[in-house]
Amino acid sequence: MGYKHIYGPVPSRRLGISLGVDLFETKTCNFNCVYCECGRNARYVYERGHFVPPEEILKEIEDFLASNPAPQSITFSGTGEPTLSLDIGFLLETLSRRYPSIRLTVLTNGSLLWDPEVQHDLLPASLVVPSLDAVTEEAYQKIDRPHKIFELEKVIQGIIEFSQKFHTEEKKEIWLEVFIVPGVNDDPSHTRRLATLIQQMKCDRVQLNSLDRPPAEAWVKPAPESVLHGIREALREKGVIVPIDIVKRYTVRSELSRYHQDVEVAILEAVARRPMRLDDLSVMLGRNSEEIMAYLDILQREGKIQPVIQDHEIFYRRR
Repeated sequence: MGYKHIYGPVPSRRLGISLGVDLFETKTCNFNCVYCECGRNARYVYERGHFVPPEEILKEIEDFLASNPAPQSITFSGTGEPTLSLDIGFLLETLSRRYPSIRLTVLTNGSLLWDPEVQHDLLPASLVVPSLDAVTEEAYQKIDRPHKIFELEKVIQGIIEFSQKFHTEEKKEIWLEVFIVPGVNDDPSHTRRLATLIQQMKCDRVQLNSLDRPPAEAWVKPAPESVLHGIREALREKGVIVPIDIVKRYTVRSELSRYHQDVEVAILEAVARRPMRLDDLSVMLGRNSEEIMAYLDILQREGKIQPVIQDHEIFYRRR
């Protein structure tokens, strides 16, 4: 059956087999990142609130696990910034009691980790993956395009403070993700500053990511592997001793867990008629946008569809 608030499970090189949890109905974020595969924000959401009934999410997870093997991770991600939800603490605490053997992961832009209530809400998680794409004001404004109340230094200090607090808990991990945008945050001075800040954090690994899906802004391009390797070596030379990964997505059909032929056919038939956005396909097929994105990734790599950007929105069409 299709679910409204959970998606997958999908394979992840970072997390293994991951069951996704989306705390929002539509894109809900306090950043407007240039690389976001959901396109530009319709509006900024900068205050925490209740967006989806948490009981519905718990019921869907319970229903899924009753008839499927347990995933390696239950991952809070999806179409918005998870820490904007006031229900995330309740959900994490409840899931940690019900399913203690499943890793609970939160992917966050890190913007609210200075908030003591957010810090407390995330304590039941097993793994928190904050992003730190920019360590200078110029790069921050150009890549993350935050709502004006989220000052860079406050965000950075929040990530450092939370990492130190979270790391004192037993069997907890912090992985820091850095999205590299060529020409913006790949220069030596930015990398030196990044290395200094990483050494102030209690993180278990650093992950260098780059464009692999259609971005919100057409000017964003993938970072060459040579650039990513160069940044990794520079971080090591500057004293970063934790593992540094270069993130790569799955690239062949056999690696997509639970791939459903009927969903593939429906996508191809839909985009053959007219170009469609990710949100359009999600609504039409009754599946979460992150799950649809997993199919689009494979179909694009196989040359069956292609993304096009029109008026800052991403559409998919049949080749």
